Amino acid sequence: MGQGAIHLRNDNRVRIFKHLLERDGVSQVELSHLTGISAATVTRIIEDFTSCGLVTEEETRLKRVGRSPTALHLRTGFAVQAAVLHEGERLQAGLLDLRGQMLACRRVSPWRDLRGLLLEQLPDLVAGMLAEADVSPRRLAGLGIGLPAALDPQRDFLLDTDILGLSQPADLHPWIETLSAQLEAPVRLENDVNAQALGEFAFRDLAADSDMAFVTLGAGVGCGIILSGKLRRGGRNLAGEIGYMRLPTGTLQESVCRSALEERFGAKALRAPTQEQREALLRYISQALSPCVAGLAIAGDIPLITLGGELTDLLGDALAQRIQADAQPLVPLELQVETARCPHAGLFGLNLTLRQRFLETLRQQGLPFLKKFSM
Repeated sequence: MGQGAIHLRNDNRVRIFKHLLERDGVSQVELSHLTGISAATVTRIIEDFTSCGLVTEEETRLKRVGRSPTALHLRTGFAVQAAVLHEGERLQAGLLDLRGQMLACRRVSPWRDLRGLLLEQLPDLVAGMLAEADVSPRRLAGLGIGLPAALDPQRDFLLDTDILGLSQPADLHPWIETLSAQLEAPVRLENDVNAQALGEFAFRDLAADSDMAFVTLGAGVGCGIILSGKLRRGGRNLAGEIGYMRLPTGTLQESVCRSALEERFGAKALRAPTQEQREALLRYISQALSPCVAGLAIAGDIPLITLGGELTDLLGDALAQRIQADAQPLVPLELQVETARCPHAGLFGLNLTLRQRFLETLRQQGLPFLKKFSM
């Protein structure tokens, strides 16, 4: 078979795989109609998928002349992906299948030593989740790590390190290579808020060309920007770093991050605020953040701003409502500010990023790539 034919077959495999991800129980006839791929080619590809254990077939109960059609199902757990979101004071971790179904989920405190976190804590965490879900380590297709720092995901390079406790920008590539070898699976770094933005955007099932910004408030302040359905990184990987914006009292980060609010209102107010403290927090945060939200909406013509992070969890919808009320008069267009809807947006976003890599590898390597998970 020539290289052109091999590439075409692998492209067809990926197209069919995507539809199987989106439509559980679809038939081969439906796949042919949906993809425009010939019925004979669909049959051969499904036979390949079935032979390596990716797909199972179930005969439908429809009564008709001849053979009944079969419903195709992706095998849950055929390949799984681990995702870890570093949120400053906590690590949120999940083991998900390729559809995004959560198979195991944990929340732990992160080690302060970043090298130890990457090379010791995370391998143990992933191994524990695999054991909990009763999934073989050979089925691990990747690990995504969301870090609270501006970074270059192509080079595994941290551009700022304030929250992670490092004194200067850092090249994490050697550690990531070592971690990947330990897990025998690819590892991908991502900015934590970008991962959350991707997850929230997909969870809302917005139109493919929609725009959205995701603002998170917690140990730090950050923003992930989706324009025309695509994550906007910027040429220097700094798009959305709103924490650097200057206010009369300092930067936005210095004004509304968790430590600044604890110093201003007291630690107890950020655990169980009284009604008076809650109102004071809402007023103070909105006063600082609303001009920034208005600027995002105007500069990017972004109609939807979503809020996440532990401070949003603490204050709930009241924070979004207050910021919308304060920001709307500053914006000459309709603006919607809402709390995030996706329960694990960062983990979901990291899983989507890893799934895209999985599909690209399938396109490049074809059936031998899938057989790795069934050996």
